[in-house]
Amino acid sequence: MASSSTSSCSPPEGRMGEYMARLSESIAARSASRDRERTREQAEVDEAMQLLREDGVPSTSDMFFFATDLFEDSVTRRVFKNLLTSEERMAWLTYQMNKNNK
Repeated sequence: MASSSTSSCSPPEGRMGEYMARLSESIAARSASRDRERTREQAEVDEAMQLLREDGVPSTSDMFFFATDLFEDSVTRRVFKNLLTSEERMAWLTYQMNKNNK
C-alpha cells in the first residue's frame, strides 16, 4: 500500500495557497485601515494645534500643554475644532483647565 504524504485533515495544496493568499490580503487590508486611521487622527491633531497657534496661545504656556493633552481624545479634539471663534476656543480651554484643577 502506498503512503500518502498529505494528511487527511489538510486542505488540498491549491486550496491552502488560496487560503493563505486571502489571509495575507485580509491582514494587509487591516493594516492599511489602521494606517489610514492614524493618519486621519494625526491630521486632526495637527489642525487643532494649528488653531491653537493661530489663537495666539504661546507654545510654552500651561494652556498649550494642557490643550495637547486634551487633543489626545478624539471627542475633545473635535469639540475644540468645532468652536467657531478664538474667543470660544479660549473660553472652552479655560473652562477645561479650571474644571481639571478642582
